[in-house]
Amino acid sequence: QVQQIFENGSARDQTYLSTTVSSSDIPSVSKTAEDAKTGTTLSKDGNVTVSDANTVHIANTRFAILEESVLSLKKTTERGQEKQKHVDRVLKDLTTQQENVNKKVEILTNANLKSKKEIKKRILDLEMTSQDISSNVDQLSETVRNVDVQLKRLEDENKSVNVSMNELNKQISSVRTCSNDVLMSIKDLSKNVESTNQHYNEMSNKINQLEISIDLMSSQCTEQIENMSSANKDTFEECIGMICQLLNRRLTPLQKLNETLNRKVNTSEKQLRKEDDTENRLAALSTA
Repeated sequence: QVQQIFENGSARDQTYLSTTVSSSDIPSVSKTAEDAKTGTTLSKDGNVTVSDANTVHIANTRFAILEESVLSLKKTTERGQEKQKHVDRVLKDLTTQQENVNKKVEILTNANLKSKKEIKKRILDLEMTSQDISSNVDQLSETVRNVDVQLKRLEDENKSVNVSMNELNKQISSVRTCSNDVLMSIKDLSKNVESTNQHYNEMSNKINQLEISIDLMSSQCTEQIENMSSANKDTFEECIGMICQLLNRRLTPLQKLNETLNRKVNTSEKQLRKEDDTENRLAALSTA
């Protein structure tokens, strides 16, 4: 093992052994260890002689050092093997991780290509959207201009409406004034109609009384005529005829006046109805 260490060992182990034993002593190490137990050693000519205590002490020391070196080398070799296994496991894990990384890189590459395509598509969509927005902005600008024109037109129309409203208010005021005048006229007309009706009633009563008087006189004359002689009858009939003519002349104007009063009453009633309708319309207009 020591020979293998000198030939194939690490530089650190070779340096450690070189401080305790040289390469020329290696073939006689085992023999020296056996002889150290009996207190003997080999001479240069091969004969066994009794060694002094110093030589034995040196041999024992070298043997102990060699044993420690061998044990240390075994432990170092075991640790190296464990480290090698650990390194193998780590390498295997790293290889697996590298494969996973390669797969992820491939997936990411494909995803990156897809993302690039999607980004290009989105860029194209955004460009189309931008064009649409520009077109919509132009349309909105045109719409805003049209709205401004319509607003100006509405303002002009509003001004004309305000002027018309002022004129209408003036007309309403004049209509109200006329309404008041009409109401006064209606009141006066109502008074006139009442007085006309009263006069008509009085005339009707007079005509009725006159007719009753004529009937009474007629019946009285008839009785008197029956009691008279034939000559007196003729004279009386002539008188009665003259009286009747006189009464007829008096009655005819009264009848014409009665007819005139009837026409006036009918006309007044119609006018009153018209005035009522006018008053209702004026009241509705004033309310509006």
